[in-house]
Amino acid sequence: MMFSPKILAIIPLSVLAACGGGGSGGNGSGSASVTPPVNGTVTQPTSTSSADLISFLEQGATTVNSPYGSDKDISRVQRTTSSNGETVTVTADRFADGSYGLIQYVSGDDTRLYTLDDGLVATTKSPDGRYNGTFEVNYTVDGGTTWNVGTGDSIIVLDTEKGTADFGGMATAYNGTGSNSIEYYGGSSLQNGAFADASASVHYRENGAYVSSHTGTIDGTAIDVGDTLGVVGLVGGDDGVFQANGGFTSIWQADKDS
Repeated sequence: MMFSPKILAIIPLSVLAACGGGGSGGNGSGSASVTPPVNGTVTQPTSTSSADLISFLEQGATTVNSPYGSDKDISRVQRTTSSNGETVTVTADRFADGSYGLIQYVSGDDTRLYTLDDGLVATTKSPDGRYNGTFEVNYTVDGGTTWNVGTGDSIIVLDTEKGTADFGGMATAYNGTGSNSIEYYGGSSLQNGAFADASASVHYRENGAYVSSHTGTIDGTAIDVGDTLGVVGLVGGDDGVFQANGGFTSIWQADKDS
């Protein structure tokens, strides 16, 4: 695994120190049970494929508070429905050209899945530098007894001359007694606009204090959609007690040094 210390230098020490009990979340990986259309009306996604999740969104999603602030080239949309006592929520990052980045599917308290728009095409013309954005992970460090849903920030540094991509991300979950967090660090070769690290370093903290280390996965794709240059991807992990699935949407920072 290739890893650049630039990632550690980019993440503020104050953020690392503050990271860290866990909110409860649904379990991680696996297929979700879904409800088919009733009388022609889609009350829940017909499957958890990205196409069906996007179709579900486009039949009634609303714009919600965006973690991207005033950036008009990307928004966050969401749709929630209930059928037969089961509540389903689909949330996604939508770009100005109508394509989607990270998509999150939540069914009750039992299932939380992350995926990407299958229609995204990797670009080989991404500018070098720093890409900042969101990072969301559903994780457990006790073999699935307790699941945490963490949110936070991701940072990717692309170097097309060297052909490398370095990733750093931290997601924090809060509860009434404190917080816990998961951190991902990794790097790999950038090939045809994509990168994958099957042995990323993962650190778990409680109230900012280091607890344990694990191995995870990072898969990223550089994109050029509309006026947005970015990197989207998924993270995972399953080394026994540690399991995780999540994703990120990061946007090129043209005015930032890498």
